[in-house]
Amino acid sequence: MGGARTWIFRFLVLVGAGLIAYTFTQVWWSAYIVALKTTAINIYAHGIVSLMPVEYSSWIVGYDKVMPGWFTPFMWVYMVAAVALLLFSMFASGKKRIGIGKFGLSLPSAIVTVVGISFIAVAVTAVAVISANLPAFYNAPLNGTFLIDMGEADISEIDTGLTTAYYIAAGTGLFLVIVGLLRNVIIGKSKSST
Repeated sequence: MGGARTWIFRFLVLVGAGLIAYTFTQVWWSAYIVALKTTAINIYAHGIVSLMPVEYSSWIVGYDKVMPGWFTPFMWVYMVAAVALLLFSMFASGKKRIGIGKFGLSLPSAIVTVVGISFIAVAVTAVAVISANLPAFYNAPLNGTFLIDMGEADISEIDTGLTTAYYIAAGTGLFLVIVGLLRNVIIGKSKSST
């Protein structure tokens, strides 16, 4: 009964793993300088990158000190571990259960749910860290436009904002939580048999 439906679950988990890997390599927040027609800063799940031309780099001094040196390697390890766990959950035995009291989930359900919750935490933490550091970047808004004095009587707008990849990442975490919690419904087995 669960053969084809088990493959549906596996496919959904694979989609989640692919979305984690994809969004991890995409920009989550950026600051675009309108007058220069260039992006000043890109923030990824794994770190921050300045794209400012060298002659204007003094405008964003200190951006590279926002994240500690261990952050980027740690986040890459997290991403690889999350994807590896999701791939493992696709073929892990549903007979093994993890639970607290009366509440329990099969091992695959627990893995997918925990990875989903952890990715939601990454997305929420990203917004918190970005927001906490925006006052040092000309008091920029998380999403919006502000003016910057470029010197020599030049003023430019800077457009800042979370990108589509950020929202996909946050949605991916929620998607994985739902897939994990609904595994038994998806594969069509009763709780006693998974």
